Amino acid sequence: MIRENLKTAARLTRAQPTDACAAPLNAQSSASTIGKPDVTAEHEIQAMVDRETAAWDRQDAEALVDLFHPDMVWPWPPHGHAHDPAEWVFPQGRYDRGRWKAGWEELFRTHELVHNLRRTVRIVISQEGDGAFAVVDVDTLWRRRADGKANHWKGTACKGYTKVGDRWLLIFHTGLLQYATQRDGRAGQTAPVACRRLAGHESGKRSLKRRNQRSGR
Repeated sequence: MIRENLKTAARLTRAQPTDACAAPLNAQSSASTIGKPDVTAEHEIQAMVDRETAAWDRQDAEALVDLFHPDMVWPWPPHGHAHDPAEWVFPQGRYDRGRWKAGWEELFRTHELVHNLRRTVRIVISQEGDGAFAVVDVDTLWRRRADGKANHWKGTACKGYTKVGDRWLLIFHTGLLQYATQRDGRAGQTAPVACRRLAGHESGKRSLKRRNQRSGR
């Protein structure tokens, strides 16, 4: 009997998690997330970006208009280097489901989608959890069926989302702009040219200060 008890105890010991973090994590999951998917606000915003991308891929105007808040407005730069908002135009105006849907259906009727590449650079959620924005690099190329003329959407957009009840809706959207940026190796971070120059200037001043301290000046 004693031998059988020892064997049972050994089997139970081997069945326990060997990762020191596993037991607390499993305990937390069973206590707080039973029946609930482990979905964060960041995942929900990425899902919104993915839904929009898929709608463009399918050329599904109905799915596109479902993404927007009724108070959505959408100014647009006339070209990718129009960083001054004083240059922007307002072709879409305030959200109008019927008008926007008809416009996109006309685009799909008259243009062929060559490619639609989207990459999320960064997602930020407000401290209150009721607002968010996603920075997305866009490279979408259309070709007009009549004459093959290209219509190229290329640049970076900032997509703003608001939470209404349990739904996220797209409420603002900057037009596509091109930036002289360099990814600094961390996901979701960019370093504009002006910032890099300033950082280099500050780094140089710190190095000079250290040299002066070492030399007693």
